[in-house]
Amino acid sequence: MRVKHIVLLLPFLWFSASAQEVLSVQEFLDQLAKNHPVMAQADARVGQSEADIRYAKGAFDPNFTFDNQVKTLDGKNYFRYETPELSWQSPFGLKLKAGQEYSAGSYINPEKTKGQLQYLGMELPLLQGLLTDYKRTALKQAKIYKQQSETDRQSILNDLMFSGLQAYNNWALTHKLLNILETYRANSYERQRLVKMGFENGYYAAADTIEALSQRQNIDLLYSQTNLDFQKASFALAQFLWDEEQTPYIPDENLLPENLQTATVLPEYEIYELIELAKNNHPDIRAYTLKTAYYEAYRKLQFQKILPTANLKFNYLSPNYAGFVATNPGLQNNYKLGFTVRIPLLFREGRGALEKAQLKLTETDWATKQKIWEVETKVRNYHNAYEQLKGQSRMAQDMQENYRALLNNEVFKFKQGESSLFYVNTRENKWLDSQQKLLQTQLKLFNALYQQEWAAGILLNRVTLNQTP
Repeated sequence: MRVKHIVLLLPFLWFSASAQEVLSVQEFLDQLAKNHPVMAQADARVGQSEADIRYAKGAFDPNFTFDNQVKTLDGKNYFRYETPELSWQSPFGLKLKAGQEYSAGSYINPEKTKGQLQYLGMELPLLQGLLTDYKRTALKQAKIYKQQSETDRQSILNDLMFSGLQAYNNWALTHKLLNILETYRANSYERQRLVKMGFENGYYAAADTIEALSQRQNIDLLYSQTNLDFQKASFALAQFLWDEEQTPYIPDENLLPENLQTATVLPEYEIYELIELAKNNHPDIRAYTLKTAYYEAYRKLQFQKILPTANLKFNYLSPNYAGFVATNPGLQNNYKLGFTVRIPLLFREGRGALEKAQLKLTETDWATKQKIWEVETKVRNYHNAYEQLKGQSRMAQDMQENYRALLNNEVFKFKQGESSLFYVNTRENKWLDSQQKLLQTQLKLFNALYQQEWAAGILLNRVTLNQTP
């Protein structure tokens, strides 16, 4: 029996070198959440909402005003009024003020007290504006908007992470297939050389050299296409790669992906558990809840418009501030009291504004229900796909192992002279095809895992969020 000298290797190799670096999934996600410009934009919007809160709080800042009026004509001093005042609008509807009036001249207003007069006063709405008003509503809505911007940031991160993970998975599994083909490509060249040498020494027929050449060309073609796919995957991944200086970069040959088959944990999610997590944690659902709170504050403001206006104004007067602390009983008639009432006869403005606000709430309520159902159906759909792909992945793994066993058996028969190089190449092509199908199925499986977490709004839990204080 003639001995067939031929190289047929079947290793799974991950090439490594001392200068190469592995970018794990977790490192990629942390880098994405920290450095990507989309997240910087989301952080800027959160900062804008904080500025809106400070702006709304400005309506309750103490104010100092000074009013000065002087009239002289033909050398005659008609009047001179000076009124410095310090006021504060409290967040409870009450306005407090303290000031001094100075009046002098020959023709001062009879309502004015000649000379110097100090006062402590307050203004209080008794009906419209007592429970809330424009300023307090604006502050409350600004705080809701800050929560909304933080929720939007989480939604943006959830979407960004899913897109990034899809790109990473494709990059990692294409890299693995490229390594497998690189090994078999080297083997095919060595096999062709040995077959040619065997032909020259009379061991192989001419057809065997053609068979070895065809197999080498087939693997060359597969390798070339996979290498092109890997370059495309690298450029697609580069859209998500930003370093700590916020500079984008393209992964080179020294940056390797993590082995997803060993690093990825496939959790066992119950569908009802996922739905409950989605209802409680999905940022898009929380956004609608905050939108409802926003319009509820608006509705309470519009409700004030159907109430009559009734404002009380009171100033306690004294020629000097010492009079305010004197132990005199009562007010001793040293006060200025005012009461303003305004009652619209038809209240059409107020009723129309309130009705519009109520309809806004109804619209938001229906939109919230629609969003909850939309999220729930997505979770059910992607969870079902995930469960199905787990079974498909196991079948693809079994099929790949079966084809490998058949290939090993064909190689053994070939060495015993009971087979030909044609059958060996056929078995090898079948095994390579099953390996490609396995990696494609695993890519779908890993994407489905992240897709169901994305649909439930919990994918962002894979990184630590730096909440804006």
